[in-house]
Amino acid sequence: MAPIDIKLPISATLSVKSFRLVAASQKAKYPLVKKFYHSIVTQAKRCYDPIYQLFETGNCEYLHSCCKLSLNRVCSWSGQDRKGRNMSALLRLSTAIDAVTAFIGRSVSWLILVAVLVSAGNAIIRKAFDTSSNAWLELQWYLYGAVFLLAAAYTLQRNEHVRIDIVTSGFPKITRDWIDLLGHIFFLMPFCLLMVYLAWPFFFNSFNNGEISLNAGGLVIWPAKLLILCCFVLLTAQAISEIIKRIAVIRGLIEDPTQQHELPPMVEELESAAGLDKRMSDK
Repeated sequence: MAPIDIKLPISATLSVKSFRLVAASQKAKYPLVKKFYHSIVTQAKRCYDPIYQLFETGNCEYLHSCCKLSLNRVCSWSGQDRKGRNMSALLRLSTAIDAVTAFIGRSVSWLILVAVLVSAGNAIIRKAFDTSSNAWLELQWYLYGAVFLLAAAYTLQRNEHVRIDIVTSGFPKITRDWIDLLGHIFFLMPFCLLMVYLAWPFFFNSFNNGEISLNAGGLVIWPAKLLILCCFVLLTAQAISEIIKRIAVIRGLIEDPTQQHELPPMVEELESAAGLDKRMSDK
């Protein structure tokens, strides 16, 4: 907020000490004047002792400067508080998006187990009873597609997408933060919004027409197309969350929540498990 320039009227250049003397001499005739003066001095003493001293000495020039400084600070603090409240609200939104994304990502991971059971059951039935159905095969595809698509936002949150990092690893962290921020804004967000725009009619037309697989005994198609739409809606929301967090990290408001991987995540997990086993055996 721009500093405020205070223009005191000519009458305000009179000595405050003179005003005090006038107020004292007119106490009987104008009791409200004395009361008003005491109210000003009391509040000034409570809030800011130097202002009280200025009232006592009657130095209006310094009082004027002090008032300007105080009001400018108040305006600056008000602007900072307002920005801080806005950023706090955005961080709460980011936390809510992260919670939803994490819940969906962890939940759909169980579909891998379901896909394995369906695949094993289909293989056993085909070998044992010499019968099968295309519906079982397509169900496996649907389950795998659901995990891949619905967990994409969670993978972004965990920073576990594959990165071919040749140049940026040598940059300072603040530079990498800016690269991530600009990449999310100018590449990830436009791509996700474009895909949402294209995926909606892609799904809606299939749903409206009751589209079914061309394979004999196949499943309906529109649930698979709905997964594509849901994937990019979740990715868009998570991209917004990542942008908010990256801005907060650059401004120094929060610690970097992004997990940094020196090795592939699976290797890190195996090393962590090996270290835990070693500590347990030492005990």
